[in-house]
Formats: sequence, C-alpha cells, structure tokens
Amino acid sequence: MVEQRVVDYFWLLSSKVPPLTYIATAIFQNIFGTGLDQATLVNLFFSAILLSSVYGLGVQLFSVEVGLWASCIMPDITWSLSIPPRFLLDYPLTACCDIELLVSYGLDKRQEESKYCSL
Repeated sequence: MVEQRVVDYFWLLSSKVPPLTYIATAIFQNIFGTGLDQATLVNLFFSAILLSSVYGLGVQLFSVEVGLWASCIMPDITWSLSIPPRFLLDYPLTACCDIELLVSYGLDKRQEESKYCSL
C-alpha cells in the first residue's frame, strides 16, 4: 500500500512528459553535483547513445562509409538546430527510439539469417 502511494505521488509530481530525462538528470546531478552544467551533462550521455546507434544503423542498412558519414553529420545537424546548453526534453526520447530501431533491426536480421541457416 505504501509503494502505491509513492507511485501515485511520483505521478502527480511529474509533468506527464516521459520522465526518463528527469530521472537520468537526477542521477547525474547526484553524481556530479547540482547546477546548469551538470543538468545538461546528461545530454552528453544521450549523445553517445544517439551517435553509436546512428552509426550502427548506417552500417546495418548500408555500409561502413554511410555509417561514418551519418555519425559525422548527425551532431552538426542536431546541435545547429538548438542551443547547446539548453536542457532538451526530446533528446533522450530520440536516442531511445534510435537505439530501439537498431536493436529491432538487428534482431530481425538475426532471425532471418537463422532461418536460412537451419535449412
């Protein structure tokens, strides 16, 4: 019963935006301290996820060269569209969706290969 009240209280406090950004930022601020720079440090973590998943998708869908080009162009486009020190709420969601595409495409490709190997 106590756990349900904690969940209800957490839900009432949230802004109904997916809370991954807030939770990840709280963890980063507990480790590195509070402040604007520490709050935007979480974007560095999600940038690494986004960069690696863009490279992986480029390699899996096309070639290594396309993956390198995509991973080189992606940060320029991403950071030129917004002010870098801004606390972006959609950036972690974009990184999670991109890594999900990479994983689901990789699993689909493995299932297809195993289908042909079993013949």
